[in-house]
Amino acid sequence: RSFVLLSAGTSLSYGVAANIARRLFRLPVSWFERRHVGDVLSRFQSITPIQKALTEGAVAAVLDGALAVLTLVVMFFYSATLALIALTAFALYGLVRFVSFSLQREAEEETIVARAKEQSMLIRLFNRESQRHAQWQTKLTDAVNANIGLARIGIWQQVANTLIFGLETVISIWLAIGLVIDGGFSVGMIFAYIAYKTQFIEKSAALIDQGIAFRMLGLHLERLSDIAMSDRDVSFAK
Repeated sequence: RSFVLLSAGTSLSYGVAANIARRLFRLPVSWFERRHVGDVLSRFQSITPIQKALTEGAVAAVLDGALAVLTLVVMFFYSATLALIALTAFALYGLVRFVSFSLQREAEEETIVARAKEQSMLIRLFNRESQRHAQWQTKLTDAVNANIGLARIGIWQQVANTLIFGLETVISIWLAIGLVIDGGFSVGMIFAYIAYKTQFIEKSAALIDQGIAFRMLGLHLERLSDIAMSDRDVSFAK
Protein backbone atom coordinates (compact mmCIF):
# COMPACT_ATOMS: atom_id res chain seq x y z
CA ARG A 1 0.00 0.00 0.00
CA SER A 2 2.79 2.41 0.92
CA PHE A 3 4.74 1.73 -2.30
CA VAL A 4 1.61 2.10 -4.43
CA LEU A 5 0.75 5.38 -2.74
CA LEU A 6 4.31 6.60 -3.19
CA SER A 7 4.33 5.79 -6.90
CA ALA A 8 0.82 7.03 -7.65
CA GLY A 9 1.21 10.13 -5.49
CA THR A 10 4.50 11.11 -7.10
CA SER A 11 3.18 10.63 -10.65
CA LEU A 12 -0.04 12.49 -9.96
CA SER A 13 1.68 15.32 -8.14
CA TYR A 14 4.26 15.76 -10.90
CA GLY A 15 1.67 15.70 -13.67
CA VAL A 16 -0.72 18.14 -12.00
CA ALA A 17 2.06 20.50 -10.93
CA ALA A 18 3.61 20.48 -14.40
CA ASN A 19 0.30 21.25 -16.11
CA ILE A 20 -0.68 23.98 -13.66
CA ALA A 21 2.80 25.55 -13.91
CA ARG A 22 2.57 25.44 -17.70
CA ARG A 23 -0.75 27.25 -17.48
CA LEU A 24 0.63 29.75 -14.96
CA PHE A 25 3.53 30.71 -17.20
CA ARG A 26 1.10 31.41 -20.04
CA LEU A 27 -1.14 33.81 -18.16
CA PRO A 28 -1.02 37.48 -19.16
CA VAL A 29 1.12 39.96 -17.24
CA SER A 30 -2.02 41.77 -16.10
CA TRP A 31 -3.05 38.64 -14.16
CA PHE A 32 0.16 38.82 -12.09
CA GLU A 33 -0.17 42.57 -11.59
CA ARG A 34 -3.51 42.07 -9.83
CA ARG A 35 -2.04 39.59 -7.33
CA HIS A 36 0.86 39.76 -4.92
CA VAL A 37 3.67 37.20 -5.02
CA GLY A 38 2.59 35.30 -1.92
CA ASP A 39 -0.95 34.92 -3.24
CA VAL A 40 0.30 33.42 -6.51
CA LEU A 41 2.54 30.97 -4.63
CA SER A 42 -0.21 29.95 -2.19
CA ARG A 43 -2.62 29.28 -5.05
CA PHE A 44 -0.05 27.09 -6.78
CA GLN A 45 0.70 25.26 -3.51
CA SER A 46 -2.97 24.23 -3.26
CA ILE A 47 -1.90 21.32 -5.48
CA THR A 48 -0.38 19.57 -2.46
CA PRO A 49 -3.55 18.95 -0.36
CA ILE A 50 -5.46 17.95 -3.50
CA GLN A 51 -2.80 15.41 -4.48
CA LYS A 52 -2.65 14.05 -0.94
CA ALA A 53 -6.43 13.64 -0.76
CA LEU A 54 -6.66 11.87 -4.13
CA THR A 55 -3.96 9.34 -3.20
CA GLU A 56 -3.55 8.77 0.53
CA GLY A 57 -6.96 10.15 1.51
CA ALA A 58 -8.96 8.14 -1.01
CA VAL A 59 -7.27 4.85 -0.14
CA ALA A 60 -7.53 5.51 3.60
CA ALA A 61 -11.23 6.38 3.27
CA VAL A 62 -11.99 3.12 1.45
CA LEU A 63 -10.05 1.00 3.95
CA ASP A 64 -11.43 2.80 7.01
CA GLY A 65 -14.97 2.63 5.65
CA ALA A 66 -14.77 -1.08 4.91
CA LEU A 67 -13.28 -1.89 8.31
CA ALA A 68 -15.83 0.29 10.13
CA VAL A 69 -18.75 -1.49 8.41
CA LEU A 70 -17.25 -4.92 9.08
CA THR A 71 -16.66 -4.26 12.78
CA LEU A 72 -20.14 -2.71 13.14
CA VAL A 73 -21.70 -5.90 11.77
CA VAL A 74 -19.75 -7.97 14.30
CA MET A 75 -20.80 -5.59 17.08
CA PHE A 76 -24.47 -6.08 16.20
CA PHE A 77 -23.84 -9.83 16.36
CA TYR A 78 -22.67 -9.40 19.96
CA SER A 79 -25.34 -6.91 21.07
CA ALA A 80 -27.65 -4.68 19.04
CA THR A 81 -28.12 -2.34 22.00
CA LEU A 82 -24.42 -1.75 22.54
CA ALA A 83 -23.85 -1.39 18.80
CA LEU A 84 -26.58 1.25 18.56
CA ILE A 85 -24.92 3.23 21.34
CA ALA A 86 -21.63 3.24 19.42
CA LEU A 87 -23.49 4.16 16.24
CA THR A 88 -25.19 7.06 18.06
CA ALA A 89 -21.82 8.34 19.26
CA PHE A 90 -20.54 8.14 15.69
CA ALA A 91 -23.54 10.16 14.47
CA LEU A 92 -23.07 12.80 17.19
CA TYR A 93 -19.40 13.24 16.30
CA GLY A 94 -20.35 13.52 12.64
CA LEU A 95 -22.90 16.19 13.55
CA VAL A 96 -20.28 18.16 15.48
CA ARG A 97 -17.89 18.11 12.53
CA PHE A 98 -20.67 19.04 10.11
CA VAL A 99 -21.80 22.00 12.22
CA SER A 100 -18.24 23.29 12.71
CA PHE A 101 -17.27 22.79 9.06
CA SER A 102 -18.17 26.32 7.95
CA LEU A 103 -16.11 27.80 10.80
CA GLN A 104 -13.19 25.53 9.97
CA ARG A 105 -13.35 26.39 6.27
CA GLU A 106 -13.44 30.11 7.01
CA ALA A 107 -10.52 29.84 9.42
CA GLU A 108 -8.55 27.76 6.91
CA GLU A 109 -9.10 30.35 4.20
CA GLU A 110 -8.06 33.19 6.52
CA THR A 111 -4.91 31.26 7.39
CA ILE A 112 -3.99 30.70 3.74
CA VAL A 113 -4.57 34.35 2.83
CA ALA A 114 -2.65 35.61 5.87
CA ARG A 115 0.31 33.35 5.10
CA ALA A 116 0.33 34.52 1.49
CA LYS A 117 0.42 38.19 2.52
CA GLU A 118 3.17 37.49 5.04
CA GLN A 119 5.31 35.73 2.43
CA SER A 120 4.87 38.65 0.02
CA MET A 121 6.53 40.98 2.53
CA LEU A 122 9.76 38.92 2.51
CA ILE A 123 10.84 40.46 -0.80
CA ARG A 124 13.51 43.09 -0.19
CA LEU A 125 13.07 46.61 -1.61
CA PHE A 126 16.08 48.88 -2.06
CA ASN A 127 16.40 51.52 0.71
CA ARG A 128 13.13 50.34 2.29
CA GLU A 129 14.41 47.39 4.30
CA SER A 130 13.32 48.70 7.71
CA GLN A 131 9.86 49.60 6.48
CA ARG A 132 9.57 46.23 4.78
CA HIS A 133 10.58 44.41 7.98
CA ALA A 134 7.94 46.30 9.98
CA GLN A 135 5.30 45.44 7.39
CA TRP A 136 6.37 41.80 7.47
CA GLN A 137 6.06 41.68 11.26
CA THR A 138 2.50 43.02 10.98
CA LYS A 139 1.59 40.38 8.43
CA LEU A 140 3.31 37.71 10.52
CA THR A 141 1.13 38.71 13.47
CA ASP A 142 -1.96 38.34 11.31
CA ALA A 143 -0.79 34.90 10.14
CA VAL A 144 -0.09 33.75 13.70
CA ASN A 145 -3.51 34.94 14.86
CA ALA A 146 -5.17 33.13 11.94
CA ASN A 147 -3.29 29.94 12.86
CA ILE A 148 -4.43 30.29 16.46
CA GLY A 149 -8.05 30.64 15.34
CA LEU A 150 -7.80 27.50 13.22
CA ALA A 151 -6.06 25.60 16.03
CA ARG A 152 -8.81 26.55 18.48
CA ILE A 153 -11.43 25.00 16.24
CA GLY A 154 -9.33 21.83 16.05
CA ILE A 155 -9.04 21.75 19.85
CA TRP A 156 -12.80 22.03 20.32
CA GLN A 157 -13.33 19.26 17.78
CA GLN A 158 -10.88 17.06 19.68
CA VAL A 159 -12.65 17.86 22.95
CA ALA A 160 -15.96 16.82 21.36
CA ASN A 161 -14.33 13.60 20.12
CA THR A 162 -12.97 12.74 23.56
CA LEU A 163 -16.20 13.66 25.37
CA ILE A 164 -18.60 11.85 23.04
CA PHE A 165 -16.62 8.64 22.67
CA GLY A 166 -15.53 8.71 26.33
CA LEU A 167 -19.15 8.81 27.47
CA GLU A 168 -19.99 6.11 24.94
CA THR A 169 -17.29 3.87 26.41
CA VAL A 170 -18.52 4.37 29.98
CA ILE A 171 -22.13 3.63 29.01
CA SER A 172 -21.16 0.60 26.94
CA ILE A 173 -19.06 -0.96 29.70
CA TRP A 174 -21.80 -0.30 32.27
CA LEU A 175 -24.41 -2.00 30.11
CA ALA A 176 -22.04 -4.84 29.22
CA ILE A 177 -21.39 -5.55 32.90
CA GLY A 178 -25.14 -5.65 33.40
CA LEU A 179 -25.40 -8.23 30.62
CA VAL A 180 -22.72 -10.33 32.34
CA ILE A 181 -24.64 -10.21 35.60
CA ASP A 182 -27.82 -11.26 33.78
CA GLY A 183 -25.94 -14.09 32.10
CA GLY A 184 -26.24 -12.72 28.56
CA PHE A 185 -22.54 -11.91 28.26
CA SER A 186 -19.31 -13.49 29.43
CA VAL A 187 -16.25 -11.56 30.58
CA GLY A 188 -14.42 -12.71 27.46
CA MET A 189 -17.23 -11.38 25.28
CA ILE A 190 -16.88 -7.97 26.94
CA PHE A 191 -13.18 -7.80 26.03
CA ALA A 192 -13.91 -9.01 22.50
CA TYR A 193 -16.69 -6.47 22.02
CA ILE A 194 -14.55 -3.61 23.36
CA ALA A 195 -11.79 -4.57 20.92
CA TYR A 196 -14.22 -4.45 17.99
CA LYS A 197 -15.80 -1.25 19.27
CA THR A 198 -12.41 0.43 19.58
CA GLN A 199 -11.66 -0.44 15.96
CA PHE A 200 -15.05 0.87 14.88
CA ILE A 201 -14.66 4.15 16.78
CA GLU A 202 -11.15 4.77 15.47
CA LYS A 203 -11.98 3.98 11.85
CA SER A 204 -15.36 5.71 11.81
CA ALA A 205 -13.90 8.88 13.36
CA ALA A 206 -11.06 8.76 10.80
CA LEU A 207 -13.66 8.33 8.06
CA ILE A 208 -15.51 11.45 9.21
CA ASP A 209 -12.26 13.42 9.39
CA GLN A 210 -11.35 12.27 5.89
CA GLY A 211 -14.80 13.25 4.62
CA ILE A 212 -14.32 16.74 6.04
CA ALA A 213 -10.89 16.88 4.40
CA PHE A 214 -12.49 16.04 1.04
CA ARG A 215 -15.08 18.79 1.53
CA MET A 216 -12.26 21.19 2.41
CA LEU A 217 -10.74 20.55 -1.02
CA GLY A 218 -13.34 22.93 -2.43
CA LEU A 219 -11.35 25.79 -0.91
CA HIS A 220 -8.14 24.68 -2.60
CA LEU A 221 -9.91 23.96 -5.89
CA GLU A 222 -11.34 27.47 -5.90
CA ARG A 223 -7.90 28.96 -5.41
CA LEU A 224 -6.30 26.68 -7.98
CA SER A 225 -9.04 27.38 -10.52
CA ASP A 226 -7.94 31.00 -10.55
CA ILE A 227 -4.87 29.73 -12.40
CA ALA A 228 -6.40 26.88 -14.38
CA MET A 229 -9.50 28.71 -15.59
CA SER A 230 -8.06 32.16 -16.33
CA ASP A 231 -7.60 33.12 -19.97
CA ARG A 232 -4.05 32.70 -21.19
CA ASP A 233 -2.03 35.38 -22.94
CA VAL A 234 -3.07 35.79 -26.57
CA SER A 235 0.58 35.42 -27.63
CA PHE A 236 0.45 31.70 -26.76
CA ALA A 237 -1.24 29.54 -29.37
CA LYS A 238 -1.56 26.58 -26.99
